[in-house]
Amino acid sequence: MNLLDFDHQALTHYQNLKKQKIRIGSQDLKIVAIALVNQMTLVTRNTKDFCQIADLTLENWTTSK
Repeated sequence: MNLLDFDHQALTHYQNLKKQKIRIGSQDLKIVAIALVNQMTLVTRNTKDFCQIADLTLENWTTSK
């Protein structure tokens, strides 16, 4: 399994997200920043919070399609 780092690019993206005053916790915004920088899909059941991020691709594996 590969883990994605919270690197300098993710930090920069995180800081830009914080400036947008998105109502999501700091740790969740860090997860978003990592996903966006790496052009990854975020798999979560917490679509209510994460859907606030325009460019983020989400997938919820707990619901049927």
